[in-house]
Amino acid sequence: MSILRWITIGAVTLTALCASHAPAQVQARPARIAVVAGENEAATRAILDAFRAGLLEYGQIEGRTYVLDIRYAEGRLDRFPELVAGAISRDADVIVVGSYPGILAAKQATRKVPIAGYSCGLELFVDSLARPGGNLTGVTCQSSELGAKQFQLLREILPAVKRIAVLSNPSAPYSEPAVRELRSAGSMLGIRMIEIAVRSPADFGRAVEQMHQASAEAVVLTPDTMLFYNRAQLADLLLANRLPTMGFFPEFVDAGALLSYSSNREERYHRLAWYVDRILKGTKPAELPVDQPTKFELVVNLRTAKALGITIPQSVLLRADRKVE
Repeated sequence: MSILRWITIGAVTLTALCASHAPAQVQARPARIAVVAGENEAATRAILDAFRAGLLEYGQIEGRTYVLDIRYAEGRLDRFPELVAGAISRDADVIVVGSYPGILAAKQATRKVPIAGYSCGLELFVDSLARPGGNLTGVTCQSSELGAKQFQLLREILPAVKRIAVLSNPSAPYSEPAVRELRSAGSMLGIRMIEIAVRSPADFGRAVEQMHQASAEAVVLTPDTMLFYNRAQLADLLLANRLPTMGFFPEFVDAGALLSYSSNREERYHRLAWYVDRILKGTKPAELPVDQPTKFELVVNLRTAKALGITIPQSVLLRADRKVE
């Protein structure tokens, strides 16, 4: 046998031995998406389903390309820092959070971990909508013409209404822009706006007393996490006091408010999936413009209308995206 043949056999044998003892190729672990949810599992299920559906559309498969680390604040605003810290300690690749207090906690906790946020007032955290800068981007729920449309809808249902109470939480930085927008809309429509501040559910009773003292004929709720988490208590109280209420989200209508006109949270979370997908594929949050809603939905509670003795005009019913019966 030639020397060349012996060298060839030896090389093949050595290669085989090395291959048999080489460690198995390590597959990349699924990305860890930490979701810090403000409410409990039941209240969060629909928006998380929409978020998962969005991720799937972009080729992200739960359990294979990503895992969800979901943490529930159970309606307690004070829990956000703890939950965010826990997500960071578990090596989250991206943090998803859907409230202003939650985004604040995430921004205070990290400048490195990407944050995909959904909140009214998210624009207050970024350099600009077009170029967010930093480690945060996401979607908002507000637009500049929303307040005027809410007042117009109330006027369409209650043509004689002239005095509308606006309930806001001055502790929330984004409340003032919403109130300012409503002031402008009220001035154009000839509506006297009664501004009432609440900082916790303990203020709800006093707020209703102020509404009666000011002869308020209807109520508009501004976007606020505290109001949202306590929507059932607030809606019950306003209905018991026969005050037609414009809620900021459809969930207020489900709780008993007369109507709402706003962006849809499920659609916004579906859109948020695009941001998470981009981030997981290497795009920096600073390079992803913040998305503002372009579609708004009208939801009407016919049970509440009947309880209040209000007839919803056909023109409004025909435009309603959903009716609670």
